[in-house]
Amino acid sequence: MPYLKVKGFVIREVPVGDADRIVDILTADHGLITASARGARRTRSALLMSTQIFSLSNFEIFINKGHYRINSAELIEAFLSLHQDIDRLICAAHLAEVLLDCTRDAMAQPELYHLWAYTMQALQTQDDPLLVTHIAQLRMMAEIGFAPQANACVICGNELLQEKSLFSIRSCGTVCTASACRSLAIDARILSTGVLECLKHSLTAPFSRIYNVRLGPTVRSDFFGLSTAYLSHQMEKAYTRLNMLTDLQASGQAWFQKSNRI
Repeated sequence: MPYLKVKGFVIREVPVGDADRIVDILTADHGLITASARGARRTRSALLMSTQIFSLSNFEIFINKGHYRINSAELIEAFLSLHQDIDRLICAAHLAEVLLDCTRDAMAQPELYHLWAYTMQALQTQDDPLLVTHIAQLRMMAEIGFAPQANACVICGNELLQEKSLFSIRSCGTVCTASACRSLAIDARILSTGVLECLKHSLTAPFSRIYNVRLGPTVRSDFFGLSTAYLSHQMEKAYTRLNMLTDLQASGQAWFQKSNRI
């Protein structure tokens, strides 16, 4: 198969030499494709905008001995507003890093592709891009099989009483208030009904409605903290891009640092 025609999002771009790029393209049917784009950084290059990070484009790619080279590309959407707003740009860059950690080369992951498509639109249009970011990263965890338990106690399996729910990052889910379960999940913290409902929504809502959420300040702060801690624990990695946002510095770690253990 010497040629491949695909539609995809540029998730990462790396400058090479004086004018070339290496780009990672997220596609629905072929997973993540890494391809070279010769001369793409030249001002008059036909590939300049279509290979820019976050762009959605139609690509014609030549394949030779396992190497991919972009022959031509047609820009569909550049998502320029992300590049014009520092908060939205940081959120998009953070999610791109998470997505790259979740994807596998040449393995179709259509749900991640469609989630990314809705996420890019939401980052452009929603009033709270940081909320979009935390919902998106939890859903990414779910789509690759790392979803936390949110409907029953992760220790005993019993149904939860929502007004008395706990959450354990180490045990990866909700914990009931039974003494035996609490003793096995020593890091468990109180989880408010609002945070629990937002967590469930993030994990299961249709992509078309996943970002239709508004949270009060306390629930928002606690949800951000849960999301941040859970992502870092599951991926065994500290993601630092969001630390540049003042909003996150003020509220994002609050939930995980609270001394409200039972």
